[in-house]
Amino acid sequence: MDSLKDALEMFLTHLRNERQVSAHTMDAYSRDAALFIEFLENNAYPARPDTVDVKQLRHYLGEMRREGLSRATVARRLSALRTFFKYLKKKGFIESNPAAMMESSRRERKLPQYLYRDEMEALLAPPEKETPDALRDHALLETLYSTGLRVSEIASLDVDSVAPDGGQLRVTGKRNKERIVLVGSRAAEAVRRYVERGRPILLKSKTDTALFLNKSGTRLTVRSIQRMVKKHINRIALDKDITPHSLRHTFATHLLEGGADLRTVQSLLGHSSLSTTQVYTHITNERLKETHGKTHPRA
Repeated sequence: MDSLKDALEMFLTHLRNERQVSAHTMDAYSRDAALFIEFLENNAYPARPDTVDVKQLRHYLGEMRREGLSRATVARRLSALRTFFKYLKKKGFIESNPAAMMESSRRERKLPQYLYRDEMEALLAPPEKETPDALRDHALLETLYSTGLRVSEIASLDVDSVAPDGGQLRVTGKRNKERIVLVGSRAAEAVRRYVERGRPILLKSKTDTALFLNKSGTRLTVRSIQRMVKKHINRIALDKDITPHSLRHTFATHLLEGGADLRTVQSLLGHSSLSTTQVYTHITNERLKETHGKTHPRA
């Protein structure tokens, strides 16, 4: 194959059809690889799979640092290139992966934002008026906290995803992997009230199967859920940058603080690797330090 651009198209087709990655991930790989190809062309390097070498990648790394890009951005771009060239090697277009040994400076690890228990209780206070929107929002917030679902997973729920007793959800996660998720009694009750009293009004005369509906009677989008969470964070005047994913972090953190083991939390979150879940041990350690500092007489 003579062109890296052609190779990139083949790689993106592989991601879409065989690995079934999300549109967001596709865009990220496409953008990061295209930026490297643009760098090669701007610096008179031949943009072919078999001519890229470590020297060119080091030049690219230097350029990114001179541009003042964050360590997280540099790490992400290099990771995308490692995956891209790994695919080209597997297909036989190159003999070795030139990006395999490339490393950026150690990436800063930011602990995810999460809510304390009293903050979570304030967020989950029952609505004063049981309008369809209020019932939906309350059910959605309770479900996010009770299950730790990703926002894309909760947006994709259908009415028949809910078990008859409300205590379980059938969820389709990353790479179309299906799993059963447990639902707490408060969340199950909030969903029941919404389905009985709120959803039929939102549905109007439509036949949408989605569990959580917008005012038009169609599926609530990821972006709409993000706006809804922000609205309710503002309602309780909380000075934190909280997103739906923050409620997933809160779910995991509170489980660990309550004595759950890491493997259980891994399973409930749907993580394929335990290392992904281990970030939450850092959160609970930070909370322990904070509590010790506030309460111990000689801290």
